[in-house]
Amino acid sequence: MSGQWHIRRAGTPDGGLAEGDNGAWNALNNRLQAAKVNNRSNWERAMELVDPIAMADYFLLNIYGATWDWPNNNWVSARERSVDGRYRFYVWDAEGAFGHPRRTSNRNSNKPVNFNTISEDLLSRTDSTSRMFQRLERWPEFRLILADRINKHFFNGGTLDDSSPNNSRIREVIDTAISEFSPLLDERSNQSVDTEFWRYWTASGSSRRSYLLGPNDEYFRDAGYWPNTEPPSYNQNGGEVAGSFKVRISGGSGTIYYTLDGSDPRQFGNTVAGGALIYSTPISLPQSVVTVKSRLRSPRGEWSALTEAQFKVGLIQPNSSNLVVSEIHYHPVSPNADELAAGFSDPDDFEFIELQNIGNQALDLSDLSFTDGISFKFADSFLTSLAPDASVILVRSLEAFRQRYGDGFEALVAGQYGGGLSNGGEQIVVETSASVVKSFSYDDSEPWPVCADGEGISLILLDPSSNPDHTLAASWAGSAQVGGFLGGSLQPLTYELWQSYVFTSKQASGPSDDPDGDGLPNLVEFFLGSLPGKNDAVARGPRASITDTNGEDYLTFSFSQLLGQTEVTGLVEVSSNLTDWSSSSAGIKEVLPAVPNGNGSVRRTFRVASPVSDVAKQFLRLRVIEN
Repeated sequence: MSGQWHIRRAGTPDGGLAEGDNGAWNALNNRLQAAKVNNRSNWERAMELVDPIAMADYFLLNIYGATWDWPNNNWVSARERSVDGRYRFYVWDAEGAFGHPRRTSNRNSNKPVNFNTISEDLLSRTDSTSRMFQRLERWPEFRLILADRINKHFFNGGTLDDSSPNNSRIREVIDTAISEFSPLLDERSNQSVDTEFWRYWTASGSSRRSYLLGPNDEYFRDAGYWPNTEPPSYNQNGGEVAGSFKVRISGGSGTIYYTLDGSDPRQFGNTVAGGALIYSTPISLPQSVVTVKSRLRSPRGEWSALTEAQFKVGLIQPNSSNLVVSEIHYHPVSPNADELAAGFSDPDDFEFIELQNIGNQALDLSDLSFTDGISFKFADSFLTSLAPDASVILVRSLEAFRQRYGDGFEALVAGQYGGGLSNGGEQIVVETSASVVKSFSYDDSEPWPVCADGEGISLILLDPSSNPDHTLAASWAGSAQVGGFLGGSLQPLTYELWQSYVFTSKQASGPSDDPDGDGLPNLVEFFLGSLPGKNDAVARGPRASITDTNGEDYLTFSFSQLLGQTEVTGLVEVSSNLTDWSSSSAGIKEVLPAVPNGNGSVRRTFRVASPVSDVAKQFLRLRVIEN
C-alpha cells in the first residue's frame, strides 16, 4: 500500500529509490560492511534491517533460473515503514530465465544451463543487487544460511528439487499452468504450450542441478555456500506418522546434534546451542506437530547445512464428533476512541470465530476449510494442528484484532479469513475433503441471543464438550463479557475500558448512573456483566429466595458475576434494620462452589447464617465498590 513502504526498484532515479527514503537502506549497507564479520553484535545490528532468509531464497531462486537481464535490471526491494521493518528483494519481470531466449529463433542463450550466476554475475557486477549480495555473503553466518536454504529447497522434495524432474514440485506448477492456459492459447493462436525450456533445464547429464551441485560442476560448493560436511538425512522426511514412529538420523563422520523444539542446534560462532541433543538412538516423538532440526559437526568443527522436517504424530482428522464451533463474534461493538485513532473505524473488522477440539486426540487441520459464511483454508494457516481441549481462532482483520485484544492470543490465531460474518445471521459450513464437520445457521433474532447483535457480545456454544446441536438456539448464549470469551478465557477488564465500549456519548456513564432506569447502577451492571442500555434487572439482577436446609428455611441470595473485572469488589451484606449492614461470615456465607454459566460468568449463591425462624426481619444487598 502506498505510503507504507520504502521501495527501491531498477530503472528509477535517485539510486533506485521509487518511494520513501534511503535512510534505512544506507544504514543497512553501512552495517553490512562492518570489519568484524564474526562479531555477533555486528551481525544482529545488520539483521535488524534485512531478512536474511528471504534474501537467501531470492538469490537462490534467481541462481537456479539463471535469470536473464538480472541482477543489473529487473529487481525491486522494499522495507515496511515500521520499527521492525526489514528489507527484502522481490521477483520482478523474470520471464528471462531457464535459458532465455532459447524459445526464439536465437538458439544461443547468453545464460545457458551451465552459466555460473554466482561468479559471473553476483560476485563480479557493481549494480545495487549484486552489491547487496556481496555484502551479505562476506558474513559466514549468511553463507551457512544459504547452505540451509539450499538443503531445504534443492533436496527431499523441496521447491527447487528437480532430481526427478517429472515428479518435482516445479513440474506440478508447470502442469497446472498448462491446464489453465492451454485452452486460451489454442483458441487465440492455435498453439500448444512450449515446455522445451524445462526439458533443457533438467536434461539428464546436463541439467542445471548438475552444475550447481554436481557432478558436472559444483558452483555452490566452490563459492563456499555448500559445506564439505554433508547434512544429515532422516528415515522419513516428515509427514503424518503413527505414535510409535521413531526418527532415525544418519550422517557422515562427526557428531549429529538435533532439537525437537524448532530451534537450531548450532548457535552463532559455530558453537553447540544450549538446548541441542546428541543423536545416538532413534528418537520417539511426542503426540503433536514436531519439527526435527539437525546438523552434523565434522571432527574438524565444520557444520553441515540444516536438515529439518515436520512430523504430525498421532494426529487424526477432524469430524463432526471431535470438533465444534465454540464462539462466533459476528457483530462487534463499535470502536472506541483509541481504536478510531489507530485507524479502525469499521466494527466488522473486529469479528472472529473460534473452533475447539473436544476429542482426546490431536487433530490435523491441514485439510479443514470454512466453505460457507467465510472462506478459510487451514492448509495455508499459521496453525495446522489442534491439541485436545485446545481452541483456534480465525479473525476478520489481524491488525484490528491485535489492537483490541493485544498479543495474548497470538498462539491461538490461525489467520485471517476471507469475507465476513453477516450481522443478520447466515449459514456456516466447516468441512474436510472427506466430510462436513459442521453445517448450521445462526440468527440475530429470538430465540437466538439478540444481545450478540451489535452490543459487543459474542455467541458462545454452551457445554461444548457435549457436542450440542449447533442448529438449536438453546445451544448458544451471549458472552458475559463485552468482546467475547476468547479461548475460554476472559480479558482483564477495567471499568474505564468497559465504559468506552458500552456507552454512547449521550449516555450517563458514571459508576452511580443508571441510564436504563432498571435500578442497577452502572458499576453494578459492570460487576454482573449486564448491559447498561437494557432494562434487564429482572433477568440479570440479584435474586432472593427461601431454601430449605435440614428442615430449616434460610434466606438466600444469588446472582451471576462476570469474571475478569479488575478494580472492583462485590460484597454481599445482611441487615436486620436496613441501617446496619455486615458482610461478616458470621452473618452470611457463600454456598460453594460457584457454578460456571459457560459464558464467562459464574452463578454465586449466599445464605444468611441464621434461619428465618430465628430472626424477625432479614435484608440482603449486593454492594459493589471501586478498589
